[in-house]
Amino acid sequence: MLRIQKPVFCRSLEGSKLFAFKAQSPVPRRAFFASAFCLLWGCSHFQTFELPRDPAHTWVNSQEKNGLRVGAELIIDPLSIEHHFGPELKETEYYPVFVYLENRGASSFEIRRSKFNLLLEDGEKLEAAPPEAVLSRMRRSSAPAFFLAPLVVPAIIALRNIHEYNFEMARTLYQKAFPSSLRLEERDPPLSRAIFFRDPNGKVHKREDFESSVLQTVVEVEGSRPIQDGTGTEAPKEGQKAVVGKLVLFTVSLSGENAR
Repeated sequence: MLRIQKPVFCRSLEGSKLFAFKAQSPVPRRAFFASAFCLLWGCSHFQTFELPRDPAHTWVNSQEKNGLRVGAELIIDPLSIEHHFGPELKETEYYPVFVYLENRGASSFEIRRSKFNLLLEDGEKLEAAPPEAVLSRMRRSSAPAFFLAPLVVPAIIALRNIHEYNFEMARTLYQKAFPSSLRLEERDPPLSRAIFFRDPNGKVHKREDFESSVLQTVVEVEGSRPIQDGTGTEAPKEGQKAVVGKLVLFTVSLSGENAR
């Protein structure tokens, strides 16, 4: 009687498959975290909304004196802050306010950022901060990329993307931020800029602290742009008063976001 034995190669083949499967090393934990880092941190892009372009006279929270209208909008909602300035700003102690300026008269105005203050109902005063101070609190650190150094390529990619992200954030912030000073002439188009306020003691305020807050600033009237008469000499405009050097106080309510 012919006996048929079970082929040995079947078991060895199965064993070889098992051995081959075990020989395949799983994805290294470091590589996994590198991928997650790139997706969640290093490879993200900085994108925000553009500045609102509505003229100051369209805002309920505005005031007009000597032909200059000043409007203001406090951005206090975390999602709005993120949409306008990125996710990092809402984690800082800075509070952004959009300032809308519109010259509707014949005078020129010198407007300085340092003259703006945010006054709370309890009398506390928040001061305007320069954009570089705000940026220093928002900038993403490149230190996490160095943890990927053994992987070389992911580390280089992550570091490059962090630098690109910080560059775009800085460019956007400086484009939107109110400069240290600006001059608004007659017939200049309406403009809007952001001013970032901070408690001088570094105190973090709650949303309800701003319910009856106001924006206050002092603007210097610089007179008007001269015009030429028929003889080629400069002539004052009819009814124009000598107001050069006059200081004008503006107080604009900040109650209610998007108040129009």
